Amino acid sequence: MRTDTPQTIYLKDYKPSPYQISHIDLNFDLHEGYAIVTAKTQFTAEPHTRDDLFLYGEDLELLEITIDGTPVQGHVVTDKGGDHPLPS
Repeated sequence: MRTDTPQTIYLKDYKPSPYQISHIDLNFDLHEGYAIVTAKTQFTAEPHTRDDLFLYGEDLELLEITIDGTPVQGHVVTDKGGDHPLPS
């Protein structure tokens, strides 16, 4: 459980994402005390997009990331959700 004070993020701090979600399938495997959620998401990006894709989450354990069935190497997970800073 997080004990630090959440940082306020204002709408004015956001910029449009170069990624669009075109489709998402969610599967919930519920157990007593935990759940496994599988999300299969199709992202599209503008040509020549160089921004990192950042997924926010709290109190989650990442089990796997794949692109077209191939495991992704080199992704970063931190207690803040990733290696990309929040807007300031």
